[in-house]
Amino acid sequence: MMNPKTYKKLVVKQLSRDFRSAVDIVEADFPIPAPNEIVVRNLFAGVNASDVNIAAGVYFTNTPPFDVGVEAASVVVDLGKNVRHLNIGDHVITFQIGGGYREYFAIDATQVIPIKEATREILTVVVSGITAAIGLEVVGEIKSSDVVCASLLESAFHSI
Repeated sequence: MMNPKTYKKLVVKQLSRDFRSAVDIVEADFPIPAPNEIVVRNLFAGVNASDVNIAAGVYFTNTPPFDVGVEAASVVVDLGKNVRHLNIGDHVITFQIGGGYREYFAIDATQVIPIKEATREILTVVVSGITAAIGLEVVGEIKSSDVVCASLLESAFHSI
């Protein structure tokens, strides 16, 4: 299958919490991978509060226009000349600000998580896992020798 010459992506045109009015659909040239990059075709994109906060300029201040979307379940469609551990057709998870809400994008091949199959469900598991890990490590200051009790976690979440 030949790759297209162009693709569509969402771009923040103005900072706003109203995501619909903040973004436009634009057409861009198909990406050419650098030697250590792959090009992926996004099959599923994660949708969450981070997208609204990024589009509103809450997490960092970018001057529009800039790309939006973070996590995606994708399939590899092109390889840079130095990429040896992935193949065209492999499925991966990507986490890159600006990478989620587009049809295609180039990403460093070491910054993806290989998966058996890209599905809608896998994104929820991965994002929930990362959220839990951040909560445990940053907020809970958990150490490698600590034991986490599910009922303790449940009571902690109810107190928030």
